[in-house]
Amino acid sequence: MADQKFIDDVVKAHNEYRSRHQAPLIKQSKDLNNYAQKWADHLVASNTFQHSPCDLKGTRLGENIAMKWSTRADAYTGQEVTDQWYSEVKMHQFGGEPRTLSSGHFTQVVWVNSKEMGIGKAQAKDGKIVVVASYRPAGNMAGEFAKNVLPPKDGKIILPAEKAASSHGGLTADKPSGGRQSPFSSRFDDFKSGFRDSSSSSGGSGTERRTTKTYTVTEGSGPNAVTKTITEETVIKPDGSKVTTKKVTTSTAGGASDLKKRTVAGSRRKSSSSSSSDSSPETKRPQKLSEFIDDAVKSHNEYRKLHGVGPLKHAKDLSEFAQKWAEHLAATNSFQHSDCTHKGERIGENIACKWSSSGADYTGKEAADQWYSEISKHDFTKEPRSLGSGHFTQMIWKESKEMGIGKAKTSGGKVIVVGSYRPAGNLVGHFVENVPPPKK
Repeated sequence: MADQKFIDDVVKAHNEYRSRHQAPLIKQSKDLNNYAQKWADHLVASNTFQHSPCDLKGTRLGENIAMKWSTRADAYTGQEVTDQWYSEVKMHQFGGEPRTLSSGHFTQVVWVNSKEMGIGKAQAKDGKIVVVASYRPAGNMAGEFAKNVLPPKDGKIILPAEKAASSHGGLTADKPSGGRQSPFSSRFDDFKSGFRDSSSSSGGSGTERRTTKTYTVTEGSGPNAVTKTITEETVIKPDGSKVTTKKVTTSTAGGASDLKKRTVAGSRRKSSSSSSSDSSPETKRPQKLSEFIDDAVKSHNEYRKLHGVGPLKHAKDLSEFAQKWAEHLAATNSFQHSDCTHKGERIGENIACKWSSSGADYTGKEAADQWYSEISKHDFTKEPRSLGSGHFTQMIWKESKEMGIGKAKTSGGKVIVVGSYRPAGNLVGHFVENVPPPKK
């Protein structure tokens, strides 16, 4: 659980950023700490990553969540998690209402009207660390962004400082570039230190240290899919010099039994401390990517039909966009939205993830079901004051006509799904007309 030092560090980091953005200091609250801790414990126990009901004794709360992987329980500092949320400042346009909440973690951190906060922290056996922050009153209220999310006093946007190579999962500042970079290459620079350390030594200044990082990337789909397992070993010598070697193992997609064997074996190597890696039950055959896409589109349209809105069509370019971002998230052990811009056009996005050391898969229907379950948090009669049901509303959004979807896995058993939608949904001021209730 979150110790007092971690809580104090998070609150301190929040207030440093809030002071920069002309917002009053925020105070910690014991009941909010308890609420956030319970939800962090729930996320770890259930191997899920999603928002809570954001309701405490009938009062609506704001909420930020974050996660990372590390073999060290103290690897996620209060400053680091706050930096991670604040880094979305680069995606925010000050002075008006946002059309999407791609900067929603940042805006909640500096929301002027939020007066109290609480923090929870929990770690799973596989090294996953989850942090939950609760805020009261809630931020991210539609129609109130301009007066609650103020620009820096000096007008300068300063991103969190780049971390040293030995840091665990820290964000780095954007690097200047003479030309235009793709959103994926720039994001990879931002999060390249976010891997989980599979082994490391803690020698002193006169000792050689080693760090090993392993991740997988899948290219292509179906029988043509190629999976690359990349292992990087960095040796830091006593004089401070570093030598990094990289080993790439490539495998092509085989039958279902071959794929299962590779997945379970990879999980066993990565999570040898897990008691479930050797004794887990057999899992169902993983869907090929083409089957996954068909299943996801079909499930979306079954739900959309319930609400009386037209079906979505599959768009190959959106699936390619989604697949690249899913692979990026898997490779960097991170979980957040892309910049949601494709060919100069704003697109909508849903993301989901789950973990299993047994090599379990995510079907298209399971991803759609997870997003649709947020219907319980949605009020169809008015514009939402927060986006606790944002995945559901994007699924049903009437004006969205096309979708794409991608999926990627890590060697640690995490499965990530990214859904892309065109035109984008969740536009402020247009919810009632685009998200009708189910037909009776």
